[in-house]
Amino acid sequence: GSEMCIRDSNSVLSQYRGALMGISIILIIVFHFTDDCHYYSYHFSGWISFFWRYISSSSVDAFLFFSGLGLYYSMKKRSDVRSFYIRRLKRILIPYCIVAVPSYILLDVCVDKTGWGEAIKDFTFITFFSDGDRLYWYIGLMLLCYLIYPYIFQIVDSARDAIDGEIRLISVSYTHLRAHETELHL
Repeated sequence: GSEMCIRDSNSVLSQYRGALMGISIILIIVFHFTDDCHYYSYHFSGWISFFWRYISSSSVDAFLFFSGLGLYYSMKKRSDVRSFYIRRLKRILIPYCIVAVPSYILLDVCVDKTGWGEAIKDFTFITFFSDGDRLYWYIGLMLLCYLIYPYIFQIVDSARDAIDGEIRLISVSYTHLRAHETELHL
């Protein structure tokens, strides 16, 4: 009974995952528009205010969820961790280099005149942690998620059922948060 329901809901999510990710991307773009309207106090009323206040950036969470679902199916199909890392790093680092290298050179070397050292620190996400540089924060997040995903997959995939998997993930997350609560200011 319940296993069939879970299998059916997973196949439906898998079947429409691309469309749902597309909707999430559109909502992320709309959020950035409403965030700019809020920041610049430009036409910040009606649906723009409603979206900014109540929907906010939750579509990023949805996109990450659907990405994680895709990672699960991918890892289930081919569980070789080395090839997983190679495929993901190619997919994310090549476009990142194409976009980030010229933009950090332009911003740090040409515009801000902070130099090549700053460009390298920006590119390697050092300034994300030291100065709060959020220009390409999502790429850093994706790299971190890809790095820890095989471990998460092993925890979930070795579970007896969905509830056991959820309990394992919550336990690991709670233990990690408790171990680092002073660093995270919880």
